[in-house]
Amino acid sequence: MEKLLTHLRAKRRRIPLEGLAPQRSLPRLKSWPGLEDLTIGTATPVSLRGMKALEVGCGAGLPVLNLFLQEKMDAVGVDLSSVQLGLAEENTKPSPPASSCDLNRLRQCSDGYSPRGKLELVESDMMELRYPPESFDAIVGLYSLVHLPREEQTVFLHRAARWLKREGLLMVNFAREEVEGEVRTGWLGQEEGWVYFSGWGEKTVKVLEEAGLEVLEREVADGVDGVSGLTYVWVIARKKGG
Repeated sequence: MEKLLTHLRAKRRRIPLEGLAPQRSLPRLKSWPGLEDLTIGTATPVSLRGMKALEVGCGAGLPVLNLFLQEKMDAVGVDLSSVQLGLAEENTKPSPPASSCDLNRLRQCSDGYSPRGKLELVESDMMELRYPPESFDAIVGLYSLVHLPREEQTVFLHRAARWLKREGLLMVNFAREEVEGEVRTGWLGQEEGWVYFSGWGEKTVKVLEEAGLEVLEREVADGVDGVSGLTYVWVIARKKGG
C-alpha cells in the first residue's frame, strides 16, 4: 500500500486541468493541487497494477480516472450526469496505435497483457452507492463532497472507510469554512445555473478520525472554480489496519 501512497502523495501538484469539466466555463489553471508524478525520483515507475479505485463525482474522467487507468488500476467512476459520464467514456479511451511498436503492444494485449486498467462508469447519486466492505484500495472525491448536505458528508465518509481495504487510502477535499447549507445562483456565469454548498469545515478531520482513518497529508488551497470563493482542505487519509 506504500506504493499507492507514493502515487497519491506525489501527484498532489502538477496535473493539468485540461478536460476537467469540458463544456463548462471553468478557468484553465496551470496546476491542480491534487494528484501528481508516480516516480518520485525513482528510476523505475511504481506499479499499481491490480489495485482498484473509486472516484465519486468523476465528471468527464480527467484527470483522475485516466491516471488510474494509465497506471493499470481498475477504476469505478460515479457521477450524477449522464453527459459527463459520456465524456468520461470518450476521454479515457486508449489512444489508437501510431506505430509498429504500439501494434506489437496491442498484440501482447490479446495474449493477456493489458496496458490499462478496467473502467466501470456508474450514473448515480453517491449517497445511493452500496459496496461490500474492503472493496477498494483508494477512494477519491474532489470538489464533490461539498455539494452534499453536511450530515450526508459524515455518512458518506463513514461508508467510504468501510469500503476501503485495510491500509487503503482516501483522498478528498472539503470546504475549510463551516457552511451550514447555501444555494448560489448564476453558477459559472449561467443565468439559470445554481449550485449547493455545505461543510463542517475543519471538523471534517475529526469525522475522518472517528471513521477509523488516519490523516497522513493535509493541505489548504483555494478552489479551482474561481467562483465559489471557498478555500479547500485537501486530505489523504489511510484506513487503520488491524
